[in-house]
Amino acid sequence: MKTRFLALVFSALALTACGGGGLSGLLGVPTIPTPSPAPAISVVPSALTLAAGATATVTASETSASPYFTAQSSDATVATVAQGNSSNAFVVTAVKAGSCKVIVTDAYGTSVNVPVTVK
Repeated sequence: MKTRFLALVFSALALTACGGGGLSGLLGVPTIPTPSPAPAISVVPSALTLAAGATATVTASETSASPYFTAQSSDATVATVAQGNSSNAFVVTAVKAGSCKVIVTDAYGTSVNVPVTVK
């Protein structure tokens, strides 16, 4: 019994290393498919220029059946990002003069950078 278990674990590791689905493939557990090619993210606006203290909304979209997005600032001392009033909207708040990026990422790990300039 112990030998069979070790053989199963070894096979799963070997399949994972070769891209064969690993243990989840052997056990019949479905994996989340990644579309090929991954859907392209559209972001509006594609760049922001704000005065310190001002806010703007960045909205993301893509052709995926169930898009999910996150966003973060590359420099929170220049501009911060918070969830907006919908799952694909993000409120950017300018903190101080400088530049940074708002990085919008979808469920597949695809990212788009929105340049932000704060004057």
